[in-house]
Amino acid sequence: MKSDRPYSLRLPDRHFRQLANPSAEFVFESPATRGHFSPNALMKSLKCFDASLTNHGFRNAIKEFCRRAEPPFFDHVADAFCDHALNGTDASYRCMDTSEGRAALAELLSVSLPNRNADV
Repeated sequence: MKSDRPYSLRLPDRHFRQLANPSAEFVFESPATRGHFSPNALMKSLKCFDASLTNHGFRNAIKEFCRRAEPPFFDHVADAFCDHALNGTDASYRCMDTSEGRAALAELLSVSLPNRNADV
């Protein structure tokens, strides 16, 4: 994660089949190198969808998705989902557990976004 803090997220059940590879050393392995999926690999993957996409823009798009969802997700849930640092009073007062909200957001994203690996 960007912040270098521990992060956990309960993924939608249908995604565990894609992640359940007992021989993999990393959950998100790099397709090109021996190691984890790097920020540069993410950027290259995003470019397959749209050449103008960036890692930061992708993270910001999640927050915009949250604001337009029905019902909308609170900004602090979107920030926690994207591992954005909180500033000012948000950093002081937003100390509640967001795990349920982040899990609900992951579920909504999984059914709302196109799946390029639908046959996996």
